[in-house]
Amino acid sequence: MIRVVVVTDRKLFGSDVPGRLAAMLASAPRGSVLLQIREKDLDGGPLLELARALIEVARPAGAPVWINDRVDVALVAGADGVHLPEHGVSIADAKAAAAAVGRTLAIGASRHDAKAVIDAAKQGAALVQFGPLWATPTKGPPLG
Repeated sequence: MIRVVVVTDRKLFGSDVPGRLAAMLASAPRGSVLLQIREKDLDGGPLLELARALIEVARPAGAPVWINDRVDVALVAGADGVHLPEHGVSIADAKAAAAAVGRTLAIGASRHDAKAVIDAAKQGAALVQFGPLWATPTKGPPLG
């Protein structure tokens, strides 16, 4: 099955992110979407509140929910995984934090060169996002 990774951005989604997600999931095949909550401007409390609201919508549709860069919020919210930036918490530390509270988390990682992609996979990342391939307003130079 093909899985689409939907990455949130409240500035693009608008104020009703849960409603927009519910509408999108209603037309997607069950289990075909993975939701990555990427809201870099939110502090822990508001991010946790958003994560809980999105998990409530995503879980019945079979869409796993991953939190970007915040192992603590992922664990408290009951998320399925965490997506780590290249220079963030290590994959090993994220796994150890989850194990310390009796949980497992799927681990995703962003990487920006081929060697780093292979290293992340060897360290146990379930998903490695490579890029950016094209110019974006928020990322470094495109890799092509």
